[in-house]
Amino acid sequence: MYRTRNFGWKLMHILAILVHLSLTTASAISYAYNHGQNRAEEPAYWSYLRAADGNPCHRLALSSRVENWVTPNQTSIMACLAVGTIGLAVNVVVFTILLTLETNNITLTEGEQHWRRQVATFSGCVSNLLLAGAGVGLVVNLGTDVIGSKLLIAPLVWASIQAPLALATAALDAAKTYREGKDLLD
Repeated sequence: MYRTRNFGWKLMHILAILVHLSLTTASAISYAYNHGQNRAEEPAYWSYLRAADGNPCHRLALSSRVENWVTPNQTSIMACLAVGTIGLAVNVVVFTILLTLETNNITLTEGEQHWRRQVATFSGCVSNLLLAGAGVGLVVNLGTDVIGSKLLIAPLVWASIQAPLALATAALDAAKTYREGKDLLD
């Protein structure tokens, strides 16, 4: 006796997908702006190098200092970009798997269907718990770095929404699995 009208977990996964997409978008915009801002401050000059055969090789050198290529802001923004992208992929995959398992397949018994749902829900729950932990770490890191850069405000806001939402999604998935297990036993 499986409940087919579980609107709460569908809404929660859709919200998690949208928040991770927003975190990824905000991080990508901040990274592109920070990348352009760092490059605009450095002088560009042409350097001529000689190849092994003596022909000149032309290249545009943006700076002779390598330490300007990666800044703490870029590292924080790249971490936000990674967490947002991974969270987006995980929640899309779990949501798709759970939607495909919603349909009752005639060839499978109710126990086999529950087992498959439980595997998908458990993996989504564990992944969202890990994403919640990564989100808390990002919020702490971005909270200390936001003083020096306004670029980190949007990723900070979305990361602070992402962390509790990933935790709530994991809790809702665990409750869904428990409730379905009780329904199966009844």
